[in-house]
Amino acid sequence: MRSGFRQEHRVWVDYSRNRHAEHHATAKRSKEPRAIVSARGEDGKPNVTGGKDDRSGTHGKGGHELNIFVGQSPSLLQGIQFDARGGHGAETNEAGQQAGEGGEGGHARVLVLPTWVLIIRDLNKVIKLLGPPKDRRLGDPDSDEEDALPDEDDTEKIVPDAVVNGIVGIVRGICRLCQEDDPLCQSVLSKLTPLCVDTSELPWLETVNTLTALYKELNTALGKLSLEVRDSVKVPGGSGGSSARRLGDRTARGKDGEKGSGKWDVWEKKSPAGPLKFAPLHPLQCSMQLEKAAAYFYFGDNDSLFAAQRILARLYTKMRAVLDLEEDDSPTVAALSAENQKARQDRLCALKEVYESQRNLIGIPWDMQDPVGELCRIGREAGTMLFQVTNTSVDYYGRQDNWAPRQSVEMFQNETKHSLEVLQDSESLFLELSHQQEKGETEQRLLSSTLEQNLTGRNHIEKERKALVHEFKALERSIQSQVLKAEIERRRQALIYELGVLENVTKSDFNLNLDMISKSLGNVAKEIKVTNLAKLSKRKPPPAKPKDPTDKDENKDKDPKMPTDETKDTNKPTGDATENPKGPPGTPDDKEKPTKPNPTPKPKPTGHDLKTDFLEFSKGIYNKTGSELTQLLVDGFLNIPKVDGSSVNKLLVIRQIANIIGDLAKVAKSSQAKTTKNANTGEIEIDESQDKLLVASQAQIDKFVEDFFPDSKVGGQAQKAKDALKAYSDLLADRNHDRVQYNLVLKAILVLQSVKTKLEGVDENLKQEGYRAADKGQMDQMVRLIGDIYSWNRARAMRLISDYGRAIYQQTLVPSENVEAGDRTNDAAISLTAAKLKTMYESRHNELFTKHGDSGSDASPFPMDRTKGHGKFVHLTPEEVQILKDHGQIRIRLRAPGPGETLQDFKREADVRVDCVRIWIDGIKINRNVKLPETGPVVKIDIAHEGDSIYYHPEGKVRVFSHDRIKITWTYRLLPETDKEGQFEIVNDGVIVSNKGNIPGYACPSPFASWTISIRDLQQDKAFDVTGITAARFEFFGTNREFK
Repeated sequence: MRSGFRQEHRVWVDYSRNRHAEHHATAKRSKEPRAIVSARGEDGKPNVTGGKDDRSGTHGKGGHELNIFVGQSPSLLQGIQFDARGGHGAETNEAGQQAGEGGEGGHARVLVLPTWVLIIRDLNKVIKLLGPPKDRRLGDPDSDEEDALPDEDDTEKIVPDAVVNGIVGIVRGICRLCQEDDPLCQSVLSKLTPLCVDTSELPWLETVNTLTALYKELNTALGKLSLEVRDSVKVPGGSGGSSARRLGDRTARGKDGEKGSGKWDVWEKKSPAGPLKFAPLHPLQCSMQLEKAAAYFYFGDNDSLFAAQRILARLYTKMRAVLDLEEDDSPTVAALSAENQKARQDRLCALKEVYESQRNLIGIPWDMQDPVGELCRIGREAGTMLFQVTNTSVDYYGRQDNWAPRQSVEMFQNETKHSLEVLQDSESLFLELSHQQEKGETEQRLLSSTLEQNLTGRNHIEKERKALVHEFKALERSIQSQVLKAEIERRRQALIYELGVLENVTKSDFNLNLDMISKSLGNVAKEIKVTNLAKLSKRKPPPAKPKDPTDKDENKDKDPKMPTDETKDTNKPTGDATENPKGPPGTPDDKEKPTKPNPTPKPKPTGHDLKTDFLEFSKGIYNKTGSELTQLLVDGFLNIPKVDGSSVNKLLVIRQIANIIGDLAKVAKSSQAKTTKNANTGEIEIDESQDKLLVASQAQIDKFVEDFFPDSKVGGQAQKAKDALKAYSDLLADRNHDRVQYNLVLKAILVLQSVKTKLEGVDENLKQEGYRAADKGQMDQMVRLIGDIYSWNRARAMRLISDYGRAIYQQTLVPSENVEAGDRTNDAAISLTAAKLKTMYESRHNELFTKHGDSGSDASPFPMDRTKGHGKFVHLTPEEVQILKDHGQIRIRLRAPGPGETLQDFKREADVRVDCVRIWIDGIKINRNVKLPETGPVVKIDIAHEGDSIYYHPEGKVRVFSHDRIKITWTYRLLPETDKEGQFEIVNDGVIVSNKGNIPGYACPSPFASWTISIRDLQQDKAFDVTGITAARFEFFGTNREFK
């Protein structure tokens, strides 16, 4: 019997070959393990793509935690391996990277309880009962003195009866605890079975040698078991991944994982193991085993009782190994020392902590408040039932194995069927109420959790609300602060001052300097040059003739690169600031290039001509220069130059400044106005036009700063105005931000308050609609009541099924083959539900039908016609008649005639059953000296069937049953001698089973049983004279069959 409970979810039993290659193995096993209890770590996955994302997947995972509690024969533990190694690393195709690392070994704890430990203890006790021979120590497995010569006193000793009884107990214990196919079990039984004989036939010394050798053999097996368990625990680290060959071994081999921790222990102590850090047993599985044993106990036959012994012995042995089953107030615990009591308490506390921490992992129901206490209760009940089943041959109800019910098969069939119907109804109701109770408890837990979460949420909301209220009040103080208002007004006044200064600067700005005058004179010089003075003195040439296209020599001597005067005059107007992009006049680029001298001599001008030309030239210069300067003065007074060279009118700039000041006045008016709030929400109403005016003013001033020279008066003052406006707008923006934040915080507070109110309403609704304590108590009481009814109905149905099977056995004289608890289903699936009991009932019914069919024809009644014929007679011997006459009572046992035997009227008749019996006594006379009733005196003879019936099966097999005692009333009236119809009249016939009705209430017993006949009441009746009794006889009515 083995059971193990893992701590992690990756534990499985692999009975196939181990397919994982062990790269780090140092030695090869001679054979593969036949079973592997594995908690191995997962192997890494090869990095085939060579990418970085798959790099971490190449590492092997660490081994899991493996905790196993095993209780088996040592021979059956051979070949079982407990593996918690780490996963192997995988190779990688990523160049320059190391292959996957092996995972770290897991943690394994194996606790083994060999079933031979108890056998060794009992064997040692038996050896001590024999007493040690001279010069030899018994029970020492290291002693090699088996072949020593026996002493004369040793050969004459007698083996005590207690030794044989102890050996018989050991044999029974081996049969209960060990598997039939265990080779060590077979070896030990072969040596102990010959010793289970009469003590007079046992040689003392041979018995001592046999038991001592067996003691050594078992201890040797335990020693080997400890080594095998040690070698079977495997917790190595996983192997590192190999290098990738197709990359030319450019990747390094992975690092091997570190070894884990493994512990093992073969428990041989009498005290329980512990403190344990894992759950060794499951309460539901133990309860199921106990219920299965009880089901076997219900049947009560020898095979079922032995099956119950096996289950209880293994269960009780395993539970005692890990649990302190005694109650805290028991005398056993009170007798322990303080140290042992503390150790016991530590073991129990450790187990309770483990079961509570692993409740969900193991699957323990929440309604099981104390799993360890439930296990202890199951262990104590298993011990009590084991004591009962091993110290008596009676069943669960205290009945012998050959007991048969008095009721008939038909009655059990109907009663069992009706009981199962009631059981199904009570089970359905119990399951429904249990489901409602569980649902209610689940809802209660959910309600408590919801209420707790609700309370946590409301507390969190209240905390957030308080923080927001604090922030809200701070914002409200900031918005209503007089200091802030004064600062806003101060910055506005500063901005107005800067804008006023900007306006004055703009008005008084006169932009005329030497550079501008020089540029203007340069423009004049470009139009009127000194080289043109001689040309002015010449007379005007005659009108020009049309140009001859054949004339190619005109302007031949002119440089084509030099522009003509006409070209200059027409292409470059004066007074334009952009007429000379290369620079002001007088720069090297504007100098005329010298022309080649004309080889043709020219006439020299006269003095009058020079004077005239000079006056005209001076007049032109004056006119040109005056107009340029006048234009410069006008532009200086009316316009302001921009960065790009253009100019803008001062009036336009002044008008824009006035607009800005007007907008700022509107902003100030809106800013200084009283703060208004929304009547519904309480939010501060924000004037959006204020922001638009500030943005427009900011844009205009930014345009001023961008357009004018930074070093000019207008540009510098515009920058100051910009800074002042920014300081003013920033402060207003901060105040507006506080107002917006004020509104947001106010909304958040209102939302939180609304959510809190809703949660409070939900909380109140949950409390009103929740699972009330009074309802829960009433539901629990109903569940307990219906549970008791269901348990009683189930026990009644189980008992009826058990009795039904025994009644079938008595009816058919063929033992039942279906005695498996759970109807030959898997032991782990045993559950005595209504459906399972109905299956068992139907199996019994089919069994009865089959056996009736196999028996052939129905039994023949005797006599065929009771109204005319007589029954079968069995006469009492004269000695028995004399005893009856002398003592008034006699007990007679009628033997059952077998095949070829007769008993008076019973000749070669099998399966004889009687439903009516009469006792006829000859020699009874009526006393005429007393007054008699008018109807005549009544003879009353008491008859009793003592409850033991012997039947012969038609095949010659004898069946013996015990049942309840049957009392029979047999009375008849003696008639006067003048009555010609007869000498008697039956008053109460000796009916055992009435044939009236559809269903007989009782089964017919066998006549071959013990009978008690009493005439004491007759002897005391003065109406009769029984002194002349001469003979007595039985007359039986019933059925029989013939031997085959």
